[in-house]
Amino acid sequence: MIPFEQLRLIRPVRAMCNPQFLNLTGGGPAVRDSNGYPWNGTYVDSNGDLTVDLRSNIGAESRAKIVYEYLIQFTDDPFVKDTLTFLMTREVSHFQMFSAALETIQPNFPPGVLQHVVETDGLLEQTVEGTTQTVEEAELMGAELGKVRSKEIKLAVGDGASQWSDYPQQNIAGPSTVANTKKQSS
Repeated sequence: MIPFEQLRLIRPVRAMCNPQFLNLTGGGPAVRDSNGYPWNGTYVDSNGDLTVDLRSNIGAESRAKIVYEYLIQFTDDPFVKDTLTFLMTREVSHFQMFSAALETIQPNFPPGVLQHVVETDGLLEQTVEGTTQTVEEAELMGAELGKVRSKEIKLAVGDGASQWSDYPQQNIAGPSTVANTKKQSS
């Protein structure tokens, strides 16, 4: 995070680099994408039917989780694995939140039926329920589920090289091969 003292210096620097910065933005943030194009409504992906939008979000979170699971399989770096696991955990929590929101809408199927949202008090009166599991039991359960999922992924991927193109890749080393080569040369 940028300290406040340095943050005060950024606006004048941006104004010197681009004299129109202050005129166009008033010194505030310029809401633009990575190519510099202004933000517009094309970034919003909405069907207009709340249940369809929630189901779309649930699907997107599920697909993102699967991508992280596959990426974890292809790295040996523990820090990268930790980062990917953190991101995958966020996808799971988003999935659960969207699923919970979908359950509050009655009727929530079929799409196109006018829904109404069940009114709640923001769950202020709900008592928090913990778990009877110990940390060790939860870790053991997580390890067992991880082994099952790892087996499923390995069976689905199959043997041999996984490549998206048809050019020969006999001489390309993977992360574990490179790491072993560096250890041997040391």
